[in-house]
Amino acid sequence: MNSRKVYCLSLLFLLIFIPVGKVSAQVMHITGNIYKTMKGLDGGHDNRMPLSVPVYVFDNKSEANRQANVFRSKNKGLGEEVKITSNATVNPDYDGHFETEVSAKGALLIINDNEVKVVPITSALTYEIVFSDAAKSILLANTTVIGKQQGVNILEMKPIDDGPNLHWDVTIRLPEWYTSDHSRLIFQPMAIDCQTEDTIQYLEPLVYEGKSYHRNQIRRKSFDYDRNDSLHSYYISDKPTTDSAFIFRWQTTYLKPDPARSYKWGSILRIADYTHVYFNDNSRSGTCNTRKPWKFLDVSMAKKEIELTPQYYEQARAQLREVPRNLQLTFIVGKDELTPDSSNQVNLDRLIGELRSFGRSLMNFTVQGTASPEGNVTLNTKLATSRAKKALSIIGSQISSAGLEVKEPLVYTWFDVADSLADRGLVTESGILRDFATNNNAAGIREMQMTPAVQEILNNQRLMRCTYTLRQNKILSPDEALWAYYNASDYLEGGTSAFSNGDYYNLFRSIKDSTELRKLTYRAWRENKGKRTMKYSPFAAYLANRMACYAIDDDSIDLSILAPFIDMKSGLEISRPISFDNSYYYMVNRRELVANQAIMYFKSMRLGEAYHLAAKLPNTDSYRDIKMFTDLEVLFFKQGKTPQEQRRAEEALRYVMNSNLENNVILSFELASELGKTYDDIEPLVDSLPDTNPKKWYIKAVIEADKPEVSDADFMELATKYGADVALRMTDNSNPAFLAYFQHCFDMRPQYRKFYETDANISDECRKKYPYDEKKADQYRQKFIDLMVAAGKMEAPKSEVDDMNDTSKEKEISE
Repeated sequence: MNSRKVYCLSLLFLLIFIPVGKVSAQVMHITGNIYKTMKGLDGGHDNRMPLSVPVYVFDNKSEANRQANVFRSKNKGLGEEVKITSNATVNPDYDGHFETEVSAKGALLIINDNEVKVVPITSALTYEIVFSDAAKSILLANTTVIGKQQGVNILEMKPIDDGPNLHWDVTIRLPEWYTSDHSRLIFQPMAIDCQTEDTIQYLEPLVYEGKSYHRNQIRRKSFDYDRNDSLHSYYISDKPTTDSAFIFRWQTTYLKPDPARSYKWGSILRIADYTHVYFNDNSRSGTCNTRKPWKFLDVSMAKKEIELTPQYYEQARAQLREVPRNLQLTFIVGKDELTPDSSNQVNLDRLIGELRSFGRSLMNFTVQGTASPEGNVTLNTKLATSRAKKALSIIGSQISSAGLEVKEPLVYTWFDVADSLADRGLVTESGILRDFATNNNAAGIREMQMTPAVQEILNNQRLMRCTYTLRQNKILSPDEALWAYYNASDYLEGGTSAFSNGDYYNLFRSIKDSTELRKLTYRAWRENKGKRTMKYSPFAAYLANRMACYAIDDDSIDLSILAPFIDMKSGLEISRPISFDNSYYYMVNRRELVANQAIMYFKSMRLGEAYHLAAKLPNTDSYRDIKMFTDLEVLFFKQGKTPQEQRRAEEALRYVMNSNLENNVILSFELASELGKTYDDIEPLVDSLPDTNPKKWYIKAVIEADKPEVSDADFMELATKYGADVALRMTDNSNPAFLAYFQHCFDMRPQYRKFYETDANISDECRKKYPYDEKKADQYRQKFIDLMVAAGKMEAPKSEVDDMNDTSKEKEISE
């Protein structure tokens, strides 16, 4: 390519208007390319170089002009920063190309080197706006700055996210003649928030200088370079610039301001001679995707279960149960005197006997008088209250230890009777009675009052109500607890009776079936975690530990489970009083809970907390697993390790890799570049994992994404073996095999989808070319079946097998 065409530095906008919807004159889709003119080394001819400066999109050209004028006025020596507020902002790529939508009445605003231009949107299809370089900086010869592969080359190693830190490793290569013996190169890295694209921090720069430049700079700074040059602290003396190709490496560990957010690096690369900057590249940035090398590690062998010993047995705390009853007593009409029949006495004796059987567990007894709607409401209310007092005085004399109370009377209306009729399915009768009541039709009401259904409802409404409250503090025996758990309807979850922690203790000691124990654990945990006193309960700590073990087995994280029982600032197994005037003590930091919470922190990539908790545990074989895991996480990628830390990191790596086959495969894959392995080396190891392991298919997907696309030659071979239909699907590069593996993994373990979304093991180019589309899930699943058929792990569908046989027969006949 002609160098004059390659080094062009003019601003060129090619705007192609495409109508959006039916409103062709309102919204346009435009594309453009941005360039800038610079002076070349070939006799002063202008050359062009692409720019990647922001393009501010305004849907109102007057607003664009106003902000442009504000920018110009504030840049006349005042040095004030001007913020442009637009409807949208577009960042061109390295070739200066961009696309956007804009109003037909709008404009674009572009700023370069404090020069601002406004490009109004008109009916023209092509725009050319030139930013001239006032300094006429020289465009370096013999280099290509437009072609991405021929200009500045930046190789970014896949970023590593260990939780609180990001590890960035970038190599920058500049072709010949970019730098010289008389140049200074400044590489200014920065941290960018991926969610907002805002630069949130400038990091320490790298400064390289040619030997001649450095000698002259010392003279220019009055021979006191270290004092008078603001960049002296960042000068790298052992790598001078020359006119040869220049390569340097930038490595850093960045502490994330918010561990839950994602960040990427950006950079400004400038090369200057003695008088001005002649090369400036501020468009480079890294990927937001990262490697999380510990995400799949199996840490289940490090979890600690608690043996259910008597120290976790709790006496029952008082539980209150309110029992409702109908008071089966009859009174003389219009009076508060009981009818002199034997049924009244039988019902009284039965109720008093029931109440006295509870002894001092009976806390309270209440009576509520009722009245049906016949007659005067005021008289009915007074009579109901009088009868309730009479009943309470008779019964209360026999249960003097309980609290006695008369509730406000319940006086029913004819509308209540109508509701009761509707509840019995007598909808027509209910509607008639409701109309009579609304219209005060006394005759109609009297007529309906004689019907059997209404008579029965009125009799029920005349029955007084009573309730009594019990204080229950009895622990059920193991047999009683088992019977109640499996048979008593009131002991169902949410029923009127509840198991105490002592009852649950007996149930856990009695039930042996693992499925039933898991179900029981979840129920008991739901009931305990709602109690304000949970953190003081030893049995609640036992339940929390069981829940944590289940979470670890399921490869899920919930730090809140064990948090109430952990004190990050205290030592191991500390006993504390609930209050200064209380002799009851509770324990924090039980060692099993500390170990499991350290695992939770490890899996959530909060390595500081994980390491802190693991350090509390004793240095015994029982807790060596979790200590090795945290050592690996904290030390492996640490920069500037001491010899002792290096030894511990190597020991931890060996230990975890040898813990089981799964971890060996995971670390061989995740740390392939650090261990000097290739995907070809580790693929047989990955294949040795069981097909039921979703991690296998995730790793297989990453390896497959790194392979070349299937060729036509592969199609002929596959068609011969499996038939044309299968071969077509197998060689369909629009539905690549790696997405089929990912889909199978997500079907097995949906939560692994979140890892795929930000995994740097899948390159940005691959994601752009083959994006995962949930709407194509069935196509991916079919591709996976085809892959399994080809691998001999699954038989081809019968119809396709028949087609293959027919093809074979035709081939034999032709031969």
